[in-house]
Amino acid sequence: NGLAHELRNPLTVIGAYVRRLARERADRSDKWEEALGGIYSSIRRIETMIERVEGYERLVNMQPCLTHVDLRPVVENVLKGIGPDVVVRLDSPGSLVALADEEHVRTALSRIVENAVQTGTREIHVSLGQDGTYAYVSVRDFGPGVRDKVQTILAPFFSTDPMRIGLGLTEARIAMVKIMGELEVVRQAQPGAVFTLKLLLDSRRSERS
Repeated sequence: NGLAHELRNPLTVIGAYVRRLARERADRSDKWEEALGGIYSSIRRIETMIERVEGYERLVNMQPCLTHVDLRPVVENVLKGIGPDVVVRLDSPGSLVALADEEHVRTALSRIVENAVQTGTREIHVSLGQDGTYAYVSVRDFGPGVRDKVQTILAPFFSTDPMRIGLGLTEARIAMVKIMGELEVVRQAQPGAVFTLKLLLDSRRSERS
């Protein structure tokens, strides 16, 4: 249902521009260029949407392999992908090992970081820590914060930007659930928001469960 709704919007745009071209066949100037640009951008949006849905399906079907993962190198690798316009600060111990699947952690963290960048923040603070049971990777942005409920922003195809697909935070949540972790959200951190990946330090907690 979500995919059908999302595909309907760009297809409506394509239809409108095609009808305009049909009416203005004799005038192949700026209006034609505008119409063709609208068609091409809508087609690219559909292609991107399909690719993201296929990636979402791969993530759901991927079988996790739980091992002891040093989180710091994973975090550092993800942060390298942030552009030069955003200042990144990493607060981390030398090593922090958790029971996890590296690919799932990387996916979850990448989606959280992408979401932070999309807020328009100029800074991102990432901190690693632990208590007696869990390891934590927290990502704080300094954007406008989150107005909607946590259940809403984690739902598939939800986005406040009509040009975005709305699967990033859903993928982050699913990746964490599959490795017995959690995604915690502070919607208003005054300023910004904080998204925290919560990972088991060892197998004892999962065995008791």
